Amino acid sequence: MFGWNRMRRRPADEKIKADENIKAVEIIDPYMLIRLVADGVAAQVQGSRLPDGETPNFYLSMFNALVSGEYQARRNASNFHLARVSGVEPNVFCPDAKQMQVSLHIAWAAHDGRVLERPDGSLWAVVCVQGSRTRSTLSGIEVDADALVHIDYLYEQAGLFAWRETAELVRLWARPRTQRALDRALDTMPLLTTLTPEAGNQYAVYDPEFGQWHFVAREFAFQPSQQSAGRFRFF
Repeated sequence: MFGWNRMRRRPADEKIKADENIKAVEIIDPYMLIRLVADGVAAQVQGSRLPDGETPNFYLSMFNALVSGEYQARRNASNFHLARVSGVEPNVFCPDAKQMQVSLHIAWAAHDGRVLERPDGSLWAVVCVQGSRTRSTLSGIEVDADALVHIDYLYEQAGLFAWRETAELVRLWARPRTQRALDRALDTMPLLTTLTPEAGNQYAVYDPEFGQWHFVAREFAFQPSQQSAGRFRFF
């Protein structure tokens, strides 16, 4: 199911103690974009370059992953395929099979109502970076619970209070309906290619149920805390 559902809770002996130095975590099963080689073997995972190295990009919304992958395929013939974390061997995206930094895709960079395109023909995206190292499990990956709160807040500023429910609904659509919604998202996407994401003044999110792009001013996208602002990066 869509990665927001709680795939499992920690058993009693795994519960996190009420210690301010220990962050609450949740296990989610997000989506990834993977480039394949012969015989369906994964060769490359779409990722972000952070100061301390590369990290895979994880999509909480299947539709957002489809938008990124389809746009890139149309622009430069990239052959990324959609996959769930639980269906991919951990060593493909987590070389040490234990810990990694998590980059959660949440939006696209924009300016004055137009989505920003990278020089390589892909879209500048906004990611919420996991505050600490996390580990992969058989059912998904661990993320900080407060990171998910920050993402909810951003969508609420766009007026998409039920975006989790919409994401689950879209996941159940038949393929033709999904393709029509994807075509509409790409055909109605206003583009701008002359700015870097740092110069942009908005974040863009898309509502596949109503077929509309929404733009949130960067100054209103964060919760009023310095900690949340530092979580958002561009790739």
